[in-house]
Amino acid sequence: MGKLRALNTYQKVILVVLMGMILAFSAAYPIVMSREGFEYGGSLLIRSEENGNTVYSGRLRGAPAAFTVASDNTVGFRYGDTTYGPYAAKEDPTAVTDALPAELSRSETVGVELRCGEEVIFRGSKVRFGSGFLLFDENGERERPITDLDTREERMAPSVNTVLELMDGPELTHRGHALGWFGGTAVCLLTGIGILFADELFRWGLKFMIADPEHAEPADWELARRHISWTILPILALIVYLTALIQI
Repeated sequence: MGKLRALNTYQKVILVVLMGMILAFSAAYPIVMSREGFEYGGSLLIRSEENGNTVYSGRLRGAPAAFTVASDNTVGFRYGDTTYGPYAAKEDPTAVTDALPAELSRSETVGVELRCGEEVIFRGSKVRFGSGFLLFDENGERERPITDLDTREERMAPSVNTVLELMDGPELTHRGHALGWFGGTAVCLLTGIGILFADELFRWGLKFMIADPEHAEPADWELARRHISWTILPILALIVYLTALIQI
């Protein structure tokens, strides 16, 4: 308590700010990381249940977006005021192509047909590959990547990969990385130690340079360096906290 009473107003303000950041982000990280969703186009669409349907909703390129996986496993997509689908898929052994790459196992291949109403969107092979799958149409041509979006603003229809992934139950993820919390907290704690034990650390560093560091007093440049570091380090901690918190 004696050290705290000996601090000046600036030092006390910085300590309060550091403690506030630790407490605030200790509460924010679990909340943010518990909200799981489907990563799509660089955005996170949060998963929820509505009337027996599974909904993945959020904002995509500044506009509201939502995938709805109905109880009958059809998929619809709403982007802004435009609705796409519903899409329906069925297995069809006759859709399997003979033009698959030799390294892919045929035992992990199923034929699939995807429709939007009466229109056939895709017909071909769905090949299990690692934890996901690859798609090849009836001509053996590879389909677009799962997260690929059409760059034309007037058309934001999801890719075949995305629709089939949602039907299978997509791998969920979340915003926030715990390492960012540890990093930000470490910076806060080190800054706090630097404030509380500034003179002790100063003299400890001098004992390797002069014979009698216990009687040394910090010069003006040393005092200025301390205040600069006590200002910059909390800003650095905030950047570390926020950067890791918003990342998917």
